[in-house]
Amino acid sequence: MAEIALTRTLSGLAPADDHAREVLRRWQLGETLKADVRKPRAHRSLRRYWALVNLVYQNSEQFKSPEAVHAYLKIRAGHCTPIVSKSTGEVFLVPDSISYDRLDETEFRAVWERVVQVVADEILGTGVPEIEAEIARLCGI
Repeated sequence: MAEIALTRTLSGLAPADDHAREVLRRWQLGETLKADVRKPRAHRSLRRYWALVNLVYQNSEQFKSPEAVHAYLKIRAGHCTPIVSKSTGEVFLVPDSISYDRLDETEFRAVWERVVQVVADEILGTGVPEIEAEIARLCGI
């Protein structure tokens, strides 16, 4: 199995770099391949996310650390897995990963939108546009 980058063109998908061209040369013309296509995450998205986490941490006394903000935001945004205790029936929410391997850019954008809404509604009490503008300023975007 090989991981390659492809670019969408008017005529379909094409190799995005020399590595992809070399990998594709290994297969015969007309051979059918199976692919798991994902839009790769932009490093900028992760920078924005952690800028938001740090903004919340610096402007709220509710959290002990940026990592606590990170966990809280994922849970409140619904990016978590519920686990039910067999003995008590209590439900525990375990935050899911936002790593590059777990979420592509499209999936991460959906999580981002929910996280920003949580920050606006529950923590900072400002509007989403104000938060987005501040994050853009912090990240130099």
